[in-house]
Amino acid sequence: MSVEEFRLEFDGMPDPLVRGNARGTWRERAEATSVLRDTTYLLMLERRPLPRFQKALATYHAYWCGTPLDRDNLIKGCKPILDEIVDVGILPDDGPDYVDIRTEYTRVPHRRDVKLVVTVRPTNMDEIERILRPEE
Repeated sequence: MSVEEFRLEFDGMPDPLVRGNARGTWRERAEATSVLRDTTYLLMLERRPLPRFQKALATYHAYWCGTPLDRDNLIKGCKPILDEIVDVGILPDDGPDYVDIRTEYTRVPHRRDVKLVVTVRPTNMDEIERILRPEE
């Protein structure tokens, strides 16, 4: 991992209850969202100190086996992750003025290899230079 990016790795894909085609009750969807946000927070605790970006590119890289999630369901499933990234202060907001989203897919041979990697990196050179050359 380079100094200008922030990376989180999750085992598996987001719970189907969090994704766009969820068929569960409101309570079930809220619980699945809460679990994903808590998992994200715990992963971020391992990465301290946390960076701060004004504008960033978030890449959701799905390592899949079987049938891949379509792009909109992957983005919807990662919304709680992005919300938690905003809540801890890495980004000021998750609107289009602050974050661009990209998806990538890699097929893996076994279900045990299925994972999701979320990478957040600044999108402007001033931001990268600020990180590389802290105030002197």
